[in-house]
Amino acid sequence: MLTAHPRAMTLRQPSPYLAPLLAAAVLTALVAAWAWSEVTTLQTSSAERARRFSDHLTLFIDVLIHQHPGGIEQPQHVLEDLQRHAPHITGLRITRRGRTTAAAGEPIPDDILPALDDATRHDRLYLTRDLRCTPADPPPIPPKPWFPPPGSPLPTPASTASPSCPDPPRLTFAMDTAVTWTQGRALSFLNKLALALLAIAAITLAWALGIRQRRALALLAVERTQRAHLEELSFAAAGLAHETKNPLGLIRGFAQRIEDTPRADPETLRLASQIIDAADRAAERLGEFLHFARLRDPHLQPTPARALLDDLAQILRVDADAAQVRLDLHAEDLTLLADPDMLRQVLLNLVLNSLEASPPHTTLTLRVTAEGRAARLEVIDQGRGIAPHLLPDVFKPYVTDSPRGHGLGLAIVRRIVERHGWTITLQSEPQHGTRVTLYPITTL
Repeated sequence: MLTAHPRAMTLRQPSPYLAPLLAAAVLTALVAAWAWSEVTTLQTSSAERARRFSDHLTLFIDVLIHQHPGGIEQPQHVLEDLQRHAPHITGLRITRRGRTTAAAGEPIPDDILPALDDATRHDRLYLTRDLRCTPADPPPIPPKPWFPPPGSPLPTPASTASPSCPDPPRLTFAMDTAVTWTQGRALSFLNKLALALLAIAAITLAWALGIRQRRALALLAVERTQRAHLEELSFAAAGLAHETKNPLGLIRGFAQRIEDTPRADPETLRLASQIIDAADRAAERLGEFLHFARLRDPHLQPTPARALLDDLAQILRVDADAAQVRLDLHAEDLTLLADPDMLRQVLLNLVLNSLEASPPHTTLTLRVTAEGRAARLEVIDQGRGIAPHLLPDVFKPYVTDSPRGHGLGLAIVRRIVERHGWTITLQSEPQHGTRVTLYPITTL
């Protein structure tokens, strides 16, 4: 199956929007790589901040616990107050010799308790630190501040175990990583990420709009050039018609008088008849050329599809009977928005071409169907088809495989279709027929 389209006669070119899309994809990939690196850095930084916070907090709790006369058995209210005032600490627990001595907040999994290593599960960071053993007398309160300045080295709580205290109390924190992660740099990162994505979208959109505008300007320039060319062609056609019609009329008139002369010899009559036929063909081609050059803009109005095909059937009935071709007309109850005279001319040209190409006892189909809010018009024959070497240029002027054709019929059809804002496609298979489709035709 071969296909021709008046707007796609050359090799398919890559889309002009491919470059901005590829650039956007590359930039998005770079932003994604940066975002992944930043997220990893933020997670590491957040975990490190949580560990430093837990070390400071361990010292703080250790001091408070050792100020209580009851020692390690009295820190419950300390943990509860701490958990209530620190929203990112979701759970606290102190254990000694496998027994929980104080707890606050959400339960901490049992398999977390024995280990001194940090652990992360789902959105919780678990940190375990050793406290000092409770001596007989409370240790002196360290001078304020209890916490060393940020960035300074801290004592390691895990080093509190000694031969005299082989099993020190153990403090476990459960911290919400989502809360710690979205603080500080995380919020700045999200803002930067949003700005980067918005910048990529804006650049891609501006690039695509620029390409679209340049294409529109180029098409407008081509259209203006074509209109100027057609105007010049129209003036030339008018002059040609003026200079040619009168001589053709005189030649035909003289030949007609010779043909009507009594007692004219048969050879003279034959030559006169050939002159008349040639003059008629020249006048017909001149008329088609004038029509092609002076094609007017369509006057759109409601056009019932069924009535249009019925009128066309009455006009073409004699030609179809002479060609022994059956007309099969089918139209849904649609009202088309078109110039009825120009649409009728399109169908006449297409049907007459099909009748000329169709062998006897075949069927020629005209069909108008609805597709959404538009209509599709098809002319389908079972004729000889179009030669493959002619198909790419079939809509150009003076391209024809018919000995009697002048090659302007399909060129006029294409111009009328484009003036209406429709598209026309032609599919042809040698010795199997041709299908011409007009779409989308606006309906009311």
